Amino acid sequence: MKLVQEEHMPVCQDAPHRNLAGAVVLQRFTVPFEFAVYFTCGLLSDPSNRTLLQAMSRREPNKRHHFVVVINAGVAQARVFAARSGG
Repeated sequence: MKLVQEEHMPVCQDAPHRNLAGAVVLQRFTVPFEFAVYFTCGLLSDPSNRTLLQAMSRREPNKRHHFVVVINAGVAQARVFAARSGG
């Protein structure tokens, strides 16, 4: 915890914490965050690829999960180009 005295802050003589009146207390906390990254090919085109299923049910395997796939125009055009060029 760091105590910083700010100028132009009002001082409250009858406040319960009057010794901190006019001060700013800077505090810091950390929130742990974890996520899995999966690398695969044919995620939506290969029925035997279970990566999406594993990713969605990793933490709650017995729950029915819903999802939406959004593909922007650039990805769609790149896919069409790759298909036409034999890629």
